[in-house]
Amino acid sequence: MSASPDQLEQALAIKIAKSIQTSPEDALLGFLDVDESAQQDVLQFLRNRPSFLSVSHYLNRYPALTCYGLAVAAPIGLQDDEVGSSALYGAWQSAFGFFPPPQDRETLAHEFLSSLERLGLQTGTISPDHDLHWKGGCYLFHGAILPHYIEPLRGALESAQKTKPLPDPDDADRARTFAMYLAEKVHPAQQRLRKTLQSPVGSFLVRRLVRWLLTRDDSLFPAHIKPLLQEQKGRGVFLRSPYIQFDETEGQLQLVLPGQTSSVADSNTRWLVAGQQYRASSERPPIPLEDLGIEGTEFDVILAHLKDERENITYHLQAGIPADRGFRIFDALTGKERKLGGAINHSIELTPGQIYLIVLDEASEVKSDHAEEQAGDSRFIRIETTPGSEPVIVEHEGHIWTFKAKVRPGLYLSQVDDHVFRAVRSVEGTDVRVNYGRGPELTCAIPAKCETPATLHFSTRLDAGFNESVVCPSGSLREGFRLASAGELLTQWLAKLPPAVHAITVCLECDGSRMTQEFFHWKGLQRISIYGDFYCENLPSNLGPIKGFRIHEQALIRPRTRGGKAELAFTGLGRLDSERWEVPANRVRITVVSADGAPTELEEGSEVEVLSKDNRVVQFRTGGLLPVRLTCNGVSLGEISSDKPLVSRFLSTIAAEHGRTGVLKAEAMIDIPGDRTWTVLNWRTPQTARECRLEPSDRTQVVWLIRKVSVSGLAGLRMKLYDFASLVAGEEAEGVVSLPIPIEVESNVEVSLGKSFSCSVRRKPDNLAQVRVSFDREEMRGSVWVTELECLLSDSNVWQPVMSRESHGRLAVTRLVFIGGTPVSSESPSVLADLFWGKPMEPLAANSGAWQLRSEQLGRWLDGVQWLLACKYPTPVWHQNGHRFKSLYNRLSSICLIQGEAEKNLWWAHAVQEIQKHADEVQPVIMPCLLLTNSLKMASNPLKGCDLGTIADSGCVAKAFHEASLYEGRGASDALGYVSQACADRRVDSVFLSHFTKWPQLMANHPVKLGDFRYNEWSNKIADKCVGRALNNDGGDAEMMSVTHFISCLSKAKRRADVLLSVSEQEFGHWLSGPISHLWASKDKVLTSIRTILGSRLSGAPAEVLLRPLTQSDLMAHDLHRRELLCNLMGACCFVALVFRAKNAGVITTSQASAHLQSLIATHLQASELEEKVQAQVALILGTAPELFSFYFLLFTLSIPPVS
Repeated sequence: MSASPDQLEQALAIKIAKSIQTSPEDALLGFLDVDESAQQDVLQFLRNRPSFLSVSHYLNRYPALTCYGLAVAAPIGLQDDEVGSSALYGAWQSAFGFFPPPQDRETLAHEFLSSLERLGLQTGTISPDHDLHWKGGCYLFHGAILPHYIEPLRGALESAQKTKPLPDPDDADRARTFAMYLAEKVHPAQQRLRKTLQSPVGSFLVRRLVRWLLTRDDSLFPAHIKPLLQEQKGRGVFLRSPYIQFDETEGQLQLVLPGQTSSVADSNTRWLVAGQQYRASSERPPIPLEDLGIEGTEFDVILAHLKDERENITYHLQAGIPADRGFRIFDALTGKERKLGGAINHSIELTPGQIYLIVLDEASEVKSDHAEEQAGDSRFIRIETTPGSEPVIVEHEGHIWTFKAKVRPGLYLSQVDDHVFRAVRSVEGTDVRVNYGRGPELTCAIPAKCETPATLHFSTRLDAGFNESVVCPSGSLREGFRLASAGELLTQWLAKLPPAVHAITVCLECDGSRMTQEFFHWKGLQRISIYGDFYCENLPSNLGPIKGFRIHEQALIRPRTRGGKAELAFTGLGRLDSERWEVPANRVRITVVSADGAPTELEEGSEVEVLSKDNRVVQFRTGGLLPVRLTCNGVSLGEISSDKPLVSRFLSTIAAEHGRTGVLKAEAMIDIPGDRTWTVLNWRTPQTARECRLEPSDRTQVVWLIRKVSVSGLAGLRMKLYDFASLVAGEEAEGVVSLPIPIEVESNVEVSLGKSFSCSVRRKPDNLAQVRVSFDREEMRGSVWVTELECLLSDSNVWQPVMSRESHGRLAVTRLVFIGGTPVSSESPSVLADLFWGKPMEPLAANSGAWQLRSEQLGRWLDGVQWLLACKYPTPVWHQNGHRFKSLYNRLSSICLIQGEAEKNLWWAHAVQEIQKHADEVQPVIMPCLLLTNSLKMASNPLKGCDLGTIADSGCVAKAFHEASLYEGRGASDALGYVSQACADRRVDSVFLSHFTKWPQLMANHPVKLGDFRYNEWSNKIADKCVGRALNNDGGDAEMMSVTHFISCLSKAKRRADVLLSVSEQEFGHWLSGPISHLWASKDKVLTSIRTILGSRLSGAPAEVLLRPLTQSDLMAHDLHRRELLCNLMGACCFVALVFRAKNAGVITTSQASAHLQSLIATHLQASELEEKVQAQVALILGTAPELFSFYFLLFTLSIPPVS
């Protein structure tokens, strides 16, 4: 045997304790994630038992091991053909040589059930109408899904899901109903499987299956069920049920209508409630019940118009507090209601270690010593249940209700939240909670009938020399248990350990029974800073390689951004030789959810504009390291921590309660030296105008009206002026003119902005004003001016732009552009005249002075045009000037193209810097006008010689282009020099580089080229590494081309693609609808072009291989509709990057590149409009996914060498 009985007992006890802790209602022995070799060790132990020792003795001495053996021996033994499928005890005989005589079976069954109760597990049978031991029902109950059930269960699941989706895992009633329906689909010959599914095991299976689909947590099932899970990953169809939650800050009962996956819902699927309709295909903010106008105490929510013509589903919910009991219980962590089930004698048992909110009606009275809280019109009690906590007693109309912790024999660890942080195992993706400081509180629940003194065993896997055993305190007697506080004993033992990260095991031994708990403890960690730095008394002795940290004295220091990936490795934790943990960033994650459920993620420090009657919700989530208090202008908004990770508020509520402008900050709730607060979000309520409108006038006069400017609460108006000629000349270009606000309605004030350039402000009714700006083109011939209207709110000292309201809920800056008349030929020609005037998109005249622009002047012009374009213009302004702006980029690119290498490098530096700035925008323009997309000829030029080092650290887009320039600078012939430096500096993932055919020779220091790239192997490897991973943005410090780099790029693309998805589902037209439709429909044409360009480089594999990291992994497997759009976007980015690289490497010609790019357009168009449509499509693709584009640009730069 590879493990001793004590080791097996301890390992199984730990798995049982974890299963009970994570999912107490459906923890069964047959669901434990125990591998086949460990199962055989258990059976071998039972096989080798001495004949004079009974199984009953083993149940007492090794309860976890023996109970597990009795439960799984049936599944293993029933596979023996000689035993048959009807004789459980024969299966035992086959598995470990034990066949109890009939007269002993009932006694053995009761001893088995007694041991289950000692372990904290529930009891039951698959044959509830018979005695527990009848046909081994109690053992089969815990055996759960036997291996030979898998095939018939697979067929039943496939049949059932054709008509009924899987239910929400938190909806126990619907899980039970689905399990009964599933049982009907099982072949009649499989009676035992039918009975199992009709028993509680069926609903347990269904709930765990849906949880696995949501979390991909493999610990939910044993190995023999996992092939079935992999099939469900692609075809599993499940629903999320609506529910009532309690918001303790607002004091409201709220209806939550969760977004459904694309497998059951589309843009037509609706929630129907109280005469209202809500889109069901996306998340939406909770709805206060009082806003629904529900009459009575119960109401229905209907999920209608499901995909594939599925039947509507009706949910019955309760509106208020039930009159028969006067309270409702909610989980403080999730806000969800805790179902009471069958409360016996008005006594309700609550799971220890959780926080509950008991919401009371007016007639309920708290009789115990627990403080009431008030929020809005609601009364509630907030309680944290521990084994030793006093019961809550509530009286309602003469009935006494008692709420107490559900205590079972065992160990209870209570970890103080401000001395715990979460990490994630890098390989497995599972969560790790790490304790530091003095250690957790420890409570022992010892059965009162325990005859011998209980013993506590403390051990660390790092060094057995520190292991220790102590006698457990006797404790106090409570309802069949003795509760003993052993926290001080644990603290004293932890103090003796050396500085290291320890895997601690605490074992309670009593009358031969053992109960075990495990946790991680970082001995020597003193505090965590707001930046995520770890300050230690002494660094851990078992610290391995680190990433994203630097060591300074006895501290691990992170970059000051509080972001980026960080990883720590430790040895001596027992599971592996070394274990790596990804440490989360200590930051607040911010998501703004629109009224139709579309989420937008914001970075810390972002500014959000709050409109009047803004129905968007802002959600704040913890980063995982420190508990944080959120404050708005100094007033508390709520707290977030690892135990309460979410606070959400309506943006309009924040503005109404805390001011029209303000700062939302985070404050570390624990006492730490240095800074404790940082800015999370800035908000402002913009002053808006109804529209910007160009007035009809003669050709010499340009008149713009800014209509219906709200002047309520304004302290001032002003106009900012910019002279563009001075701007590109490097001179002072900005001016400010104050605009008086008339008091009398219809009174008017005229203000001069300069020669033949004026402004008037007219007062209108309802606290509105109209601003009129007039410009004489003849008098201002040859000049370009830009204006911006700004205001000062009475409760602020910061000037802000007046915003113009656009269609589709968009806001634009009231920036106006005034271009004077064309300079007459007799006047001295100027670069400004040559570039700005003339028909847009026409080439420059051969004798234009603009061709003489060189580096410094050219740089100022590129800066100036980028400044012009870095603004959300009102639609009429863009329609008048957009083509001219694009023409400027086109002409400047042409100048760079024919000049020397310095000008080409300058162009690339500006193009990369601009697209990186776009990538950094919190709410970017989805289809921006970029230098990179407005001159595809320049974008197809090589990066060789470009110095992008000064901007390489500005973000992952610039970093990827910089890496491409470094490779091109060395040339393909010096691959050894490039690879050596890239690996030494950990710039590029070595696993990626290993897919080049000449990698072994390069590793042997041979000066060879990189060789061919194995796209097929690389893509499959990335897909494999994506399994179990979630989309996240923490890839800034990752090595280029690593799986973390890819996931980060994909995650950022998804955030912007969600906007495209929202637009494509709108019932009304949108200016992005055309380009989005091409993105949906052009996939096949794009893949055909990829296959044509790469040709033999694909080694016979289809072009689809490049999409496998998304299509063959489980990333976004729960949302196939969103994944399909993201897959199309990913393919388009790959294709555009390939065309650019293939052109600059000489693989294809300029005309071939243009022809290939036409594959982005799904429909046939006239040649005259094709070029503009292609350019717009490239702008959409790069604007939505600049990070993914840069990822593939680097891939093809490295993998496609220049044609010699």
